[in-house]
Amino acid sequence: MPGGARLIVVDPDGDRFDRVYHLDSAVHPTSYVDDVRFHDGVAYLTDAGSPGLIVLDLDSGQVRRVLDGHPSTVGGPLVADGRPLRDPDGGAVHVHTDQLEVSPDGRWLYYQPASGGMSRIGTRWLDDPSVSADELARRVERWWDSPSTGGTAIDAAGTIYLSDVDRRRILTLAPDRTVRTLVADPRLAWVDAMWIDADARLWLPAAQLHLTAGLNNGHAAVDYPVRIYRMPVEAGPPPPHHP
Repeated sequence: MPGGARLIVVDPDGDRFDRVYHLDSAVHPTSYVDDVRFHDGVAYLTDAGSPGLIVLDLDSGQVRRVLDGHPSTVGGPLVADGRPLRDPDGGAVHVHTDQLEVSPDGRWLYYQPASGGMSRIGTRWLDDPSVSADELARRVERWWDSPSTGGTAIDAAGTIYLSDVDRRRILTLAPDRTVRTLVADPRLAWVDAMWIDADARLWLPAAQLHLTAGLNNGHAAVDYPVRIYRMPVEAGPPPPHHP
């Protein structure tokens, strides 16, 4: 829908829209703008429908599309609960650039398609409009061969929390790339949109997305009610990266 891709700033205290950023110039007809993270007056957004990243200057409203079709942004077939996901027509489901996190010091943007394969790039390169597409591509670093993932979060120590939707568990990826299983539980069905609160608790919405008709060969099998869990972790959230 023309004009549909927007980032809307809401003031929950004043119950009003503060600003609307239009992203039309940075999207394609098949785009599906997904997650957003912030650092130093810049918003980074993923495009899960047409592989790429979007960089938005929150002050000027200038928007740019970067790493368009780069291999690090292209998703492969999704797997959950030991089976490949299928759309209502029986085709394999592909979700391109989806999860992303900014390191606590603001130096790195980590990102991946939902099928996994995490990469990182320095924010200094993304933030500079004069950096060419070829130069940006050279600055991408493959970081970790992650599994199919529903959502991520990052803590103040730079540890990334990642939901493994194939094995219903939460993994942690430390800055030195050490990986461990934080928790595994059959109730953690496609955990998505995780976040860490000020009391160092990790919130885990078990969205069951793979059991919706769109990802389950047209058959809806969600077990209601959909639940949100939480658990204590070692570190709280990173400092705010909002302007």
